[in-house]
Order: sequence, then structure tokens, then C-alpha cells
Amino acid sequence: MVKGVSFFRGVPDISGKNILRLEIRRPAQGASAMRYGDDLYYGGARVGLYFSPLQTGEKSIRGYELFKEIEALGGSFSSKLLDECMANPSLWPERWKVASRGDNPDIVYFFGTLYCHTETGEIYVRGGTWDDGRVSGDISPLRELWDKSNPVAMPATD
Repeated sequence: MVKGVSFFRGVPDISGKNILRLEIRRPAQGASAMRYGDDLYYGGARVGLYFSPLQTGEKSIRGYELFKEIEALGGSFSSKLLDECMANPSLWPERWKVASRGDNPDIVYFFGTLYCHTETGEIYVRGGTWDDGRVSGDISPLRELWDKSNPVAMPATD
């Protein structure tokens, strides 16, 4: 994955004069994050990590295709959840702090909010990873490949 564009890195709200924030999945009015044990909840729904079948082994999937797959399954959480975790790192589940399928801690992506650069037309999605005692923000263009270390935060199904 691309480690991000410098003017995006770690900024809770990247909306600006050249960036449009597109809320695909609006959080419910007053929705907030809570942690019970090692489970994270947002707006009453337990947050799970989703991997496409194309993210197994050495396979990967383009962000655009992953977005379509996620939408067909009901959609992902908004990056507002990521913002809450960045502001309050104790919300980040312990199991998200280690690699689930790769060598480095996963970058968990929040496809419920997309960002469009108005000059280039490039579409981005934000993610977060555990980094030295805090949740660090990241952003990746949808043209990139998502692999076994890039899950998506979605309502848990189990």
C-alpha cells in the first residue's frame, strides 16, 4: 500500500479547498464508539474486520473493486469512527494492534467515507493502524491494491 500523501497523513478531517469529503454511510445521529472487552461497537453495531476472498494468500484486489464488493454487502463504517479511535486510542481493539494475516499491524480501512481530490479526480479512503501507543492515520487511493493486511471495518456478521 502507498503510505499516503503527506498533506493527508494523520489529519482527522482532510476536507479542504481541493478535497471533497463524501459520506457514503452517514453515522446515525449521536453515534459514538464504545469498547466492551476486546470488541469495538459503533452506533450499537459490533465492528468486525472484512477481507475479500481476493485478499487471501498472495492475492490482492483493487480498491475500486473492493469498494463495490463492500457496498454489495451493506457498506463499511464512516471514517468518523476512525477519528474517534485516533482521539481515544483505548478504543482500538487489542487484536487490531497485531498482524492478522501479514507481517505488520493491519491498516484498517473505513470505506464509509471517500475523499476526492478536485484537481486530479483521484479517490481516496482513510485507514488507521496501531503505531507506538496510538492510532495513526493513513490514506490510500482506490487505484491501489488491497492485500491480506488491509481489512475493512464493517458491521460484524458472526
